[in-house]
Amino acid sequence: MRGVYWDLSLHLPTENCIQPPPRRHPIMLRSCLALLCAAACFCSLPRPVFAQLGPYNPYAKPMDDTPPVAADGTLHWPVFYRSAKMELKYENLHNLGACLGTNKSVTVPVEKNKLNIDTLPEVSVSGRVVQVGKSSVLLQQADGKIDMIVTHPAGVSRVDVTGDVPAAWLKSGMLVRFLGQVDSHGHGAEPLDAIDVMSAPGDFAPPEVEPGHRQNITAVVKSLHGKTLVVTTLNGSLRKLTFTLTSDAIAHLMTKELGFTSLGDELTAKGHLYTVAGAKPDRCVFASDVIVSKQAMPTAPAEEVQPAAISNL
Repeated sequence: MRGVYWDLSLHLPTENCIQPPPRRHPIMLRSCLALLCAAACFCSLPRPVFAQLGPYNPYAKPMDDTPPVAADGTLHWPVFYRSAKMELKYENLHNLGACLGTNKSVTVPVEKNKLNIDTLPEVSVSGRVVQVGKSSVLLQQADGKIDMIVTHPAGVSRVDVTGDVPAAWLKSGMLVRFLGQVDSHGHGAEPLDAIDVMSAPGDFAPPEVEPGHRQNITAVVKSLHGKTLVVTTLNGSLRKLTFTLTSDAIAHLMTKELGFTSLGDELTAKGHLYTVAGAKPDRCVFASDVIVSKQAMPTAPAEEVQPAAISNL
């Protein structure tokens, strides 16, 4: 939804309204007094109110009060600028009073610089991940085409990352769950051979870890050195737990975070396609749905490599 800007500058009554006509008409007099009263009340409003009532700025970012997810699950994308440099340039000029939005040779290109993602054609693409980042990846299709896959900035894209990887792939900060038992000092009673990697549990509060009981343990990875895994529980008196991993321990990924994607993973994305001839890459998919299947031996988590900037498209 495009933003609407209002010029709410106050127009006071003219001199003819204030000066009485030859015959004093009580109704007209009351009307003029009412207008003056309203003007006085408006002028007495606190400064923050006036701060919100500036003149129309054609270069400002559109105000958008549309929810990012509609009732039917459709995603609404904010305005995207084809050239962030152009937008910033004219926004700064306007703030300095040098560009008031009256020259069509400027305002028309500025308006065309705005891209309505919701109106772009929808596509579905599949391929292998060749570059990875926290909120975007580069995908190579079977025919060699390269697509940049971008998720919604509000974090509402539907992402599923699944698959089995060696437990040595675990990193600090990952949320994990496994079946285990500890003593009163938090030391594991037996080596672990399987660990689930999950997304944040939200309001879910896992049960406290009790020594001497074999139970499902939900915790956050603190460190992994060799085969020694140290985790921190989310509640209870036993917070630091230490386990040994078997040599063939496996981590089962069941996450909804694109950051767990790795080079070589198989990825399918559905979303709006934006293309720019001559750009590298020349295709960008603003994805509403992303499904990632882990490869058997991933090279590294997604944070290791930075993707190309979207503004380069």
